[in-house]
Amino acid sequence: MERRDDLRLRVWCACILADDWSSCRVDAPAQELSDKMFFRLIDLVHLMGADLQLLLPAAEDVLTAPELAELAGDPRVHYLLKYGYQCLGHDHA
Repeated sequence: MERRDDLRLRVWCACILADDWSSCRVDAPAQELSDKMFFRLIDLVHLMGADLQLLLPAAEDVLTAPELAELAGDPRVHYLLKYGYQCLGHDHA
């Protein structure tokens, strides 16, 4: 992985870690995601006209990032992140 890609992944991982995922619910995933900084930032980046393909790491990279190992091990968090990426049409995992 290039240094630029690694830094990009670290920034997005830090954004994911900024939220509390301990009580996340999967019965209303769209609502749950709308409350998360990660997906609000994605919305902002999109509204600003940036290319998400260039700025957002692949779902598999996020889910396997060492920084998120414990968090991504939670099946609810794993599901919500995958669901969010699928909604974006950006899931190339």
